[in-house]
Amino acid sequence: MAIFKSENRKARRIGASIALALSVSLAVVACSGTATTEVAEGESALQAAMDRDATWVVTSSGPGVVKDGKSIDFTVIKISTVVAVARMQEQGWNVEARFIESNENVVQSLVQGDSDAVNLALPSVLAAVSGDVPLTVFAGGSKFGFTVVGNADINSPEDATGKRVAYQATISAGTLASQLWTLGTDAEPQFLTMPGSAARTEALIAGQLDAVAVSAGFDAEIEGQAPGRFKVVYDPLSQYPFLLDTVLAYNGDLDPQKQAFLEALLAEQIKVVQEFQADTSYLEEMLKEYDVTVYPLLDTLVSLMFDDIGVSAANVDKQIELMVETGQIDADAGLPTGADLIDTTIWDNISK
Repeated sequence: MAIFKSENRKARRIGASIALALSVSLAVVACSGTATTEVAEGESALQAAMDRDATWVVTSSGPGVVKDGKSIDFTVIKISTVVAVARMQEQGWNVEARFIESNENVVQSLVQGDSDAVNLALPSVLAAVSGDVPLTVFAGGSKFGFTVVGNADINSPEDATGKRVAYQATISAGTLASQLWTLGTDAEPQFLTMPGSAARTEALIAGQLDAVAVSAGFDAEIEGQAPGRFKVVYDPLSQYPFLLDTVLAYNGDLDPQKQAFLEALLAEQIKVVQEFQADTSYLEEMLKEYDVTVYPLLDTLVSLMFDDIGVSAANVDKQIELMVETGQIDADAGLPTGADLIDTTIWDNISK
């Protein structure tokens, strides 16, 4: 039986970003993060980074397991990061991809020095920075891949009044998708929290929910399991094409070795995306290799990936405004601006 928690707009406003920000800021007091690394005289920063004894770790939020040393069965939008890390391993880098289900725990891993870079939901980055955690965004991870899927008889937000609409958590991309759908309307759905797109999909098909916010691919999964019963009732990207789902970020100062590593990571990820764009059969091959079973049409998936820095201060500011307007975060929570959050150094160096 599905278990979900009822939500309302006022409850989301009370400390929506404060809880995460506080928990993470406390961790900063106890943890110094990744230690600054030095480059020996006559050695390049790149070679020093590749020769480092400690493993470079790239952590993503969401499900994922490691089998025979390889990360598999993760959220589809992380495929470019995972393939990039695998290629770096082949090039001689001591690097691995990890997954942590909770966004908050991904932030903690970065703060505690257990991760060197993260592919993380933008709202979680905003909450952490609001709590004085020195996270820096150096690229976009993925475009906003969430849609709202509902019963076939829902034709407008007002049709959802009194209906059960579920999303991931108080602060999440799915929440933003649901709130944008009803923004500026008189619709009053019953919003519920239910972790996991798979769980929400199951509950929708079972008739326990009337609409759900789901990540890329689950709309096709729902149609495949229950043809004609449901449809996409709202696609945020059609209205707000600048929206981000995840970003790539690091913690603390950018020393020479870390900079060399992040430049190599971003360059390899962009190369992977470009190859996916040129040949979607290669993308499909990689999805099968990593046991990713739920994904949208390949062209749709490619459209959610970035082949450049993928983020700008102006667009982040727009997204912050929407998150405040929909009650996801509090305007008085000490939010950063896009300019505060983003450093283009990594992108500038690899795009010369």
